[in-house]
Amino acid sequence: MISKLVGCLIMTERLSKVNQLIRQEIGRILQKELLFPGCLLTVLSVSTAKNLRSATVAVSVFPFARSQQVLAVLRQRRGFLQGQLHRKLYMKPLPEINFILDDSPEKTKHVEELLRPNQNNGTNQDKS
Repeated sequence: MISKLVGCLIMTERLSKVNQLIRQEIGRILQKELLFPGCLLTVLSVSTAKNLRSATVAVSVFPFARSQQVLAVLRQRRGFLQGQLHRKLYMKPLPEINFILDDSPEKTKHVEELLRPNQNNGTNQDKS
């Protein structure tokens, strides 16, 4: 039982290191190879499957209005990014990367706007 627990902890630590390494390298590759003028692109997190076959990369885009466009380019250029990642990281298997959009900053902004008092009259917008 203890050996299974130790094995699980080692695997968790390994996945954490793989996630961190992939996040750093994808960030570097995006910064040097793919330019998005007028946008701030941030790699927020990477979640690699336990079998190391796939990794989900969560990105944030500012301004949010361009996020779908940037995400489409990332998905279109995934093969190129995968190849660049393969050149930088010496691991087998190298996870297949998939990009998703983290829209939590936009959701937070929306909630803040709903909760913010109306600046014109100092009352809540949804006040009955």
